[in-house]
Amino acid sequence: MNKVIKIISKVPDNLFIAALDEVLKIDWDHLPIPDKRSEAAVFKTSITNHIRVHKVTKDTPHTIEALSAIVECMDTPARKLYPNVDKLVEWIYDSVEGTKLGRIMLVKLMPGGTIGAHIDPGQYFLEHHRFHVPFITAPGVLFYGEEKEVGAHMPAEHLSQLANRRLHSAKNLSNVERIHLIVDIDSNNPLYNI
Repeated sequence: MNKVIKIISKVPDNLFIAALDEVLKIDWDHLPIPDKRSEAAVFKTSITNHIRVHKVTKDTPHTIEALSAIVECMDTPARKLYPNVDKLVEWIYDSVEGTKLGRIMLVKLMPGGTIGAHIDPGQYFLEHHRFHVPFITAPGVLFYGEEKEVGAHMPAEHLSQLANRRLHSAKNLSNVERIHLIVDIDSNNPLYNI
């Protein structure tokens, strides 16, 4: 049994199709915000399109520890480029009874790519739950938790939650470029305390 993901609900078709249309038109070689996340070893085989980010100052070091201490977030110019993705984010926020919106990312995990085992640290992750909506995926895209847990798949067009406060990893064992919308949201609903 895998305890690292929870499938919550199917996304309404009209919202998903409109957002998917925008995602399929993204030029991943020329993103509006440079992807510094892929510089970290754990994210080397992924590309991130940053839509909402930590609110940093010019003196903030670009380290996981420093960024994870920052709770406040701000939109990037990319948020206005994807109005249908934004409508999907609003639907997610309402669906999980959100109280605070954190980061928003579109993340591509390359075929054969991995996101190494880690626990998301810091105050930021104590105040946000991580939600995914897969746009492009395949059965060979799996999430893992503790060492003996079997891999679990997040199906396309479904809102799912990742238990990122526990050990987790991902592997793209398929030949497709997996693309997920990832949204961090605080909620007082105990259903999301996984």
